[in-house]
Amino acid sequence: GSCGGITVAGKKLPGCRGEVASVTLGDGTVQFIFTAGGKKYAFSGNGRAIKGGASGMTLPVVAVAVGSGSSDLEVIRAKGFCKSGNPYAGRPVKIQCSVSSQFGKISASFTTDGRPPAQR
Repeated sequence: GSCGGITVAGKKLPGCRGEVASVTLGDGTVQFIFTAGGKKYAFSGNGRAIKGGASGMTLPVVAVAVGSGSSDLEVIRAKGFCKSGNPYAGRPVKIQCSVSSQFGKISASFTTDGRPPAQR
């Protein structure tokens, strides 16, 4: 897939990687994780609040964790959404996240190559 970019407070960050991860934590939190400039941007929300069905979903986002590793993450309170089509539908799907925070708007986008996601 390809990264459409990560933007923080109007500045597009360099080095957006051509991958995105979706992670579900034990407490039901769902994260979409994008990477740019050696840092991860994890848009997080309550997985039980996801709306949608077979065609796609919307995750209400309440925080963005930013950092280069798990020990240096800064958690930023935020309000917004991540939206995604069905990645198993056999065609390219756009994943978009956009939130408002104390640092301004934070957004990221990624378009899949149409193949099913790799499980890791």
